[in-house]
Amino acid sequence: MAVTPPLSEQMDNAAPPPADTLEILHILMQESETIRHQVTAICEESTKLIREECYLAVESATVATRWLVVSAIAVATCWLSINTALIAAAMALGMSWLYATLAISLLNAALAWHAHTLARSCVKDMSFPRTRRLIRGKP
Repeated sequence: MAVTPPLSEQMDNAAPPPADTLEILHILMQESETIRHQVTAICEESTKLIREECYLAVESATVATRWLVVSAIAVATCWLSINTALIAAAMALGMSWLYATLAISLLNAALAWHAHTLARSCVKDMSFPRTRRLIRGKP
């Protein structure tokens, strides 16, 4: 069985690569460095774009939250105004303020219970089998 000399001895005894090969390796090294710089630049630009998109998303969410708060205040103001007007109308019809307030409060409780019941039925109707049956026209 033949004994193979160690790799270091094989490399020492090997002929040097041709000049063309060294030139090709040199060109490849330069091109790889150029490609690395281009990829780094692309990554930096992508990071800037992601940062800008995140900033815009946060800004958009902030604006949406502001509008939500303003809308909630407007709805609460309208609700209070309507209730005050209903109480004033009931008092104009001769009811005492206590009974008028109690009647409007009971009306609000009944509307809240009805809205709650509707919301629960909507959640129940959101199940996929029921939705498929509704789409196919089967109750």
